[in-house]
Amino acid sequence: MAIVAMRANGDIGLHRDSVLGLIAGQSSTLRYFVFWRFVSAVLVAPFPVITRHIVDIDIPADDSENVILLTAVALGLLLLHFVTRALIFQSA
Repeated sequence: MAIVAMRANGDIGLHRDSVLGLIAGQSSTLRYFVFWRFVSAVLVAPFPVITRHIVDIDIPADDSENVILLTAVALGLLLLHFVTRALIFQSA
């Protein structure tokens, strides 16, 4: 597959005939995207830890209050994750 040279186009933000021109022209959009992708990834990261704590500690101890609390925290994080994804795809 051949790489086709791109010409400067004001509609898509190219400032020169290169990938760096594309990146430079879209830097604010890319910063927005990278920021929200990072936030989205951080929101999902605690799920294995929360699940492990529920399964290994709370269920054997019959601590239903903590199971409900950690489930609510996990659902809240999941909701925030979906909100950040909506923000990302809304800007695209």
